[in-house]
Amino acid sequence: MLMVPTGVGVKSTIDLSGTIKYALDTIPLMSIVEILFYGTAAGIILVTAWKMVQKKPIYWKKTAITVVCVLAAYGLTFIPPVEQFLMQDRILLLHAVELGCLGAIVWQGVRLAAAKLGKKKKFSWKRPAAICAAAALIYGTTYINFIYHILISTKLPVTTYLCILALCCVNTALMKTRLGQNMRTVGQNRTVANAAGINVDRTRILAMIFSTVLASWGQLIFLQNVGTFSTYGAHTQVGQFAIASLLVGGASVQKANNKQAILGVILFHTMFIVAPLAGKELFGNAMIGEYFRVFISYGIIAMALAMHAWKKIGKAVAAKQKQAAA
Repeated sequence: MLMVPTGVGVKSTIDLSGTIKYALDTIPLMSIVEILFYGTAAGIILVTAWKMVQKKPIYWKKTAITVVCVLAAYGLTFIPPVEQFLMQDRILLLHAVELGCLGAIVWQGVRLAAAKLGKKKKFSWKRPAAICAAAALIYGTTYINFIYHILISTKLPVTTYLCILALCCVNTALMKTRLGQNMRTVGQNRTVANAAGINVDRTRILAMIFSTVLASWGQLIFLQNVGTFSTYGAHTQVGQFAIASLLVGGASVQKANNKQAILGVILFHTMFIVAPLAGKELFGNAMIGEYFRVFISYGIIAMALAMHAWKKIGKAVAAKQKQAAA
């Protein structure tokens, strides 16, 4: 009997064209600047009005300086070259590297100047000097011919990377709060956290809520970039890649940060690109190269988990030996 598809039911793959596909990638920088300007202006007005209603002291000089700085920054957008640059939704990777190196050097210069003016005795110049030297070295590599061609032919969606940066800032700010410290303590040892008076169950529930929300934002960024949505099993595939990237970046069950996540994404993505080509060259078959990629990827995940368990057991044995010796 011939089965004729009727089109009734749930599609296995949904096309996101015309909805959220490239929704973030195509937002120009000018829109971000305008949102920040109007948001800052509204915040200043609301804070000032709230202080007036509550009859709290208002530092008019500081407020005026802030307003002037915001207006000056927004006024720069009316300069034709600046306006033309901000109307773009993507920038060349070369320009991003140049701006990153320049920003790193300027930031370290500001830190050194602030330390000199504040007369900090414990401030070390070695770390800023190393960062400036690394930025200069990275900028110098842009003059190498093949690297220059790669950088000049690659464009980055600015708004997407700004969203990723904002997520990293939210994560860092959260971990500096009391709730973030409680999450870290509970993740390291629930018994110690309970003895310290932390509500372990409540903290775990809040941690799951925050992690789920942040993961959903990451999923939306991923989907708008891919352009298709797999109805069954899409989240599990992305979740496996995210966990694998964290493990490759050096994260563990007890500790994970933004640096480890970014490093893991770079290394894991590089492995996804290199492994199929390596498998094809080794076995002479593109299909075997794809299986080789899967084998290497999941092998690295298993090895990272095994190394983490081995390290944890080693620490436990060392602690018992130290306790027995005492």
